[in-house]
Amino acid sequence: MIEINKDDLQDLIHKVESFNILDTIIGHAMGNLLVKRASARIKNTKSSPAGEKWADSKRSLILGRDALLKDTGNLLRRTGYSLKIWRKGVLVLDNNAEYAKFLQEGTKRTKKMADGTEKTSTMVARPFLGITEKDKEVISSQIEKYVLKKLN
Repeated sequence: MIEINKDDLQDLIHKVESFNILDTIIGHAMGNLLVKRASARIKNTKSSPAGEKWADSKRSLILGRDALLKDTGNLLRRTGYSLKIWRKGVLVLDNNAEYAKFLQEGTKRTKKMADGTEKTSTMVARPFLGITEKDKEVISSQIEKYVLKKLN
């Protein structure tokens, strides 16, 4: 057994305290990773961050599963992140397409018909924004590498 006294590590402790773990370099690395993962879900996996396959849509039943959440490319182009509140430890992963919230969360709409009846239509959620356990592992690894680089 080896005993290490905290006084022996004082230089290391001061070095770690001297840099900010919320450095924007880490924020950008995390943001880029999460945007790539969301884009991969839209383009390839057609599944939620939890790994659940998305339900088919009427359009995908006609055009094939590849058509799910992919039409004009607008959804892909508008997926991004923000570090506006990064100093508080928050990275915002977002998509500013008008319809992104409906795709992410699903929606239900009731419409009055001409004959006075109501018709309800539902769009199931197809979540594409989020963080997986694998993402957390990759981010932890990136932070670890960053910290080690800063210490040297």
